Amino acid sequence: MNNVTDFIDVRLFYTKTGSAKYISHLDVMRAFQRALKRSKIDFWYTEGFHPHLYLTFALPLSLGYESVAESVDFRLISPMPYEEIVRRINAVLPVGFKAIAAGKPKMDAKQIRFADYEISFEAEGKDVEETLAEWYRCFDKETIIRMGLPSIPFLARFSSSFLRT
Repeated sequence: MNNVTDFIDVRLFYTKTGSAKYISHLDVMRAFQRALKRSKIDFWYTEGFHPHLYLTFALPLSLGYESVAESVDFRLISPMPYEEIVRRINAVLPVGFKAIAAGKPKMDAKQIRFADYEISFEAEGKDVEETLAEWYRCFDKETIIRMGLPSIPFLARFSSSFLRT
């Protein structure tokens, strides 16, 4: 068995777009496990009765959302250039996923608690403030507080200053 100190931590950044946005987090984990095994990279496996790939996804997205900067951490047992890791993994990832970069993690995935999100929509031929207010009413008060959504007046100011240019 490998000694616990013999591994190299790697953080892989990837995109999840198109029909891949409808793949649940558990299925994303399975897809990555299969793709990583097919990539023929020397990954570190957990020790014990049922060894498996060590994967950590920081702040996984909910079902139905696309992303251009998701991350997954894993461990290698032998050094490999980060560009080669990205190339090999891209060769075997399912449609809708694309590895964009790999590197040494700057912090533990458990310490990542926040992310920036960009919400975009089209309001072609409609009043922007009215469309934003309609979207805002789709959320209940508990969801708005948990998500930290701004108030309607802020959305109206935001739409007037940024969306009508």
